[in-house]
Amino acid sequence: GSANPRHLVAEHDGARWVFPADEVFDIRHFRADELGAVPDTVSAAAGVLTRGVFRWRDRAVGYLDPDRLFAALRR
Repeated sequence: GSANPRHLVAEHDGARWVFPADEVFDIRHFRADELGAVPDTVSAAAGVLTRGVFRWRDRAVGYLDPDRLFAALRR
């Protein structure tokens, strides 16, 4: 464990969630037209939670659908 553990705090529909995090790189805002289709290889494994993919620092990053993610967490 780290001497200074990090946590990511998210709020959705009035509920707060806390997740352990090794790193948080950035908060990234993007336009809807930057969101591309989910590749078949991703959708088979995590398509239920992934809404699309966007480019960041020459990498493809999956964008999780917040409604689906937090509904899954509540279950």
